[in-house]
Amino acid sequence: MIVSRWPVSVVVVAALLIGCDKKDSTSNNGAPPPAASAPAAPAKTDAAVSGGKSNLPSASVGGVGNGSISGKVTFEGAAPKPKAISMAAVPQCAAMHANPVLDETIVVGANNELRDVVVYVTDGGKLGGTLPTAPVILDQKGCIYVPHVVTLMAGQDLTVKNSDGFLRNVHALRKDNPEINVPQTQAGQQNKLENPNPETYKVKCDVHPWMAAWVTVLDHPFSAVTGADGTFTIKGLKDGTYLLTAHHQKLGEQTAVVEMKDGKAVSDFKFSLKK
Repeated sequence: MIVSRWPVSVVVVAALLIGCDKKDSTSNNGAPPPAASAPAAPAKTDAAVSGGKSNLPSASVGGVGNGSISGKVTFEGAAPKPKAISMAAVPQCAAMHANPVLDETIVVGANNELRDVVVYVTDGGKLGGTLPTAPVILDQKGCIYVPHVVTLMAGQDLTVKNSDGFLRNVHALRKDNPEINVPQTQAGQQNKLENPNPETYKVKCDVHPWMAAWVTVLDHPFSAVTGADGTFTIKGLKDGTYLLTAHHQKLGEQTAVVEMKDGKAVSDFKFSLKK
């Protein structure tokens, strides 16, 4: 036996070490202790996790593929009643609407569907992805920005269009990209806003102060904005585990872990007014 070849003094020292600290001990036959078990994988969930990103993986494990993550975002509780926008000071704008125009800060559907929530893959820039060649269009119709929320990838152009044909200005309140404030005076006029750096910023019109839109620039293309039905679809991913972030301009931010199998995954979110 191997033990019989050891000097007696070595055996005595080994016995003392075993008694003092079992964490660093070896068995009597000289074999090393068994390897520690691997940490458990994060539990799968389709439910949103509110209150920040703690206890969730810092990066997604997946990549570029042909799969998609879809889901629905809803509002919990009694939805706030939207306020009517007064356009009386600008008759040209008021004349373009038969019914009152409602503020779009929080838009909730008949079945609690929540519109204008940006959902994206957290740390999606680590997955790769191709820069879209087509610009994102932000139009101005009836003295309102359409759509109210858009997303794009850093390096992708944002084209702001004036479909109304009378004076307004496009004022982009940006910090990580150059601030832009350009006038638009003609119907069909377009101005290109370059977005080299990721950030979320507001676009407003100083001529018509109720006009506002929100732009989220990411370092990857894996994002979507919920429509009137509260649904979203993020395309271009392969099977794997992903950390998602859902952001609303007023209601805050939530995260969720979702696992994609066979090219499909579902993750739903619920928002509410903070008390």
